Amino acid sequence: MTVEAGTNESPNEEYKAPASALDVTPTLDGGVLKEIIKEGESEETPLSGCKVHVHYTGKLTDGTVFDSSRDKPQPFTF
Repeated sequence: MTVEAGTNESPNEEYKAPASALDVTPTLDGGVLKEIIKEGESEETPLSGCKVHVHYTGKLTDGTVFDSSRDKPQPFTF
């Protein structure tokens, strides 16, 4: 199934996003659905060219984990 830009259709009809997930479409954030577990408290943001260290878990719409930094000794840096 192809998802057209500007729609909120999920390729997996049974998938239900968590209520806390951000509503994104393929035209925003590359169509990535993300959930902010704990928002930072600082008003500072990284400048262009800065490195950030994050933990993440990438899941398919059926919940299958395809990648995660949680099982590695260090957070992912980019």
